[in-house]
Amino acid sequence: MMAVQNLTRRIRRSNVQKAHWLRTAVLIGFALLCFTCARVCVCACACAFSFRAANEVAKETVALPKTAVAPPKSEACEDAKFKFPYPGVFPFCRLPNELLQRALPRRVPDPGMALLSKKLLRGDLVRVLALGGSVTVGHDCTTPWGAVGNDCAWPTHLEAWFRQRYPRSNVRVTNAAVAATSPKVVVHSLGSLASTIKPDLVILDFLVNELDDDYQTALHYEKLIVIVWQLFPDSAVLSVEGACTAKMARGRLACRRHLVGHLHIVDYHQIPTINYVDVVDYGLGRRLNWSCSFKPAFSCRRPNLWAPNHHPAWHTHVYMAVAIAYGMTQYLSRAATYNGSTLVPLHLRPTFNSRSALDSLSVCIQPQKTYDARFAPRQRNWTWRLFEDRPGKPGWISTLRGARICFDLDFGAHPFMGISYLRSYEGMGQANISMNGCTIPIAGLWGKHASVADTLVLNAARRWVYDDKMFEGDARRRCGFHVAQNSTKELCITHGGGGKFKILQVFSC
Repeated sequence: MMAVQNLTRRIRRSNVQKAHWLRTAVLIGFALLCFTCARVCVCACACAFSFRAANEVAKETVALPKTAVAPPKSEACEDAKFKFPYPGVFPFCRLPNELLQRALPRRVPDPGMALLSKKLLRGDLVRVLALGGSVTVGHDCTTPWGAVGNDCAWPTHLEAWFRQRYPRSNVRVTNAAVAATSPKVVVHSLGSLASTIKPDLVILDFLVNELDDDYQTALHYEKLIVIVWQLFPDSAVLSVEGACTAKMARGRLACRRHLVGHLHIVDYHQIPTINYVDVVDYGLGRRLNWSCSFKPAFSCRRPNLWAPNHHPAWHTHVYMAVAIAYGMTQYLSRAATYNGSTLVPLHLRPTFNSRSALDSLSVCIQPQKTYDARFAPRQRNWTWRLFEDRPGKPGWISTLRGARICFDLDFGAHPFMGISYLRSYEGMGQANISMNGCTIPIAGLWGKHASVADTLVLNAARRWVYDDKMFEGDARRRCGFHVAQNSTKELCITHGGGGKFKILQVFSC
């Protein structure tokens, strides 16, 4: 009898414990369900709020000119002297002054900035020329309010800031950047730009596309600045050191090496600089107190200072414009009180690199004849097709071995010719350029892990040339084109097999 009673008590005790654990499990499950429902409701409310704000901004900006920056709806920084029209479409984090100050490696008195400051304060027409690669073009950039490409890139955001900061002045920013170009490529097109625009400010943004070694990087960058100052002697020059891709560690290391080469040049010549590389490194490496442009605060995330790919998103373009605008505010305020004498033009001053090294870089400033794939009419050539294999990057392209295309070139008193073509690490072939009985091979394939334009410039008057600029290793002596002064010759390019070959530009001087 006692055994039966003990067994009954154990069963009851076991049932009570099971019921207790069951009630506990039910309560925990109910609490998790409530927490999940609360999060869903909060996210839904935030999305609804954001989309409603986006619709309101879209309705308000229908009749406005097409610009990359929406109407200002919030303040930008704690600094009362610096305000930037941040987009009010989605929650946007503001950059603290602690971070913006990293963009200014040095503050120098600059006579070009002094002239620019006077024009802005008087309310004159001010022209700004932006030069760079695909980042400056705005490749793969689209804003939530529909701005694409150039209208999404940082030069357009900067123009919006200029017009807000100096409402009396008519500021026009011309984005003349070309995708996949470096200083040694763009320098040959400056002559044609000089005939169409007289800028008061020239902004250079080429760090991302620098692929040469340290010495060549500094050499080509100084050559570009010398030519810019030679063509635009009264213009201010601003060097923007944009960040590089964060996909590969070696890309970041290369970016740092090329940044040192640029800084050697700008420090030597005391050129105003915006070091956005330090902004990215400093911002991503430290937990700063980011503030939001509007509530709710939980919807604000850390700023997208640089996307982990080759072409940053629209957030990055806005932040680059913010850093440039902050730097321009500092430089212009300092230049307004500049009373120094006008400096000797840069192309007449002593240079960081030797004059003989700079003169060895042949530059065709005023081309006699130019064929540019961006502006050329469509041709009926089935073996060399003119089209865009990537959006915004047209060229004469062929994959057929033996395909031939020819260009008529006019030469002046000092005959020079050049060809810009795509170079990459895979899928590229080779070609042969022929003129006046001489044939020289060029290769589209190289060992650098990048796809950018390269430019070959040759003295067309010589009987012999060396191909040390075209091939790795020992230079080889080749025949020259031996072109007479003030003559016209036909240059033909024949596909040599091996893959795709893409021609971007052909010019002669």
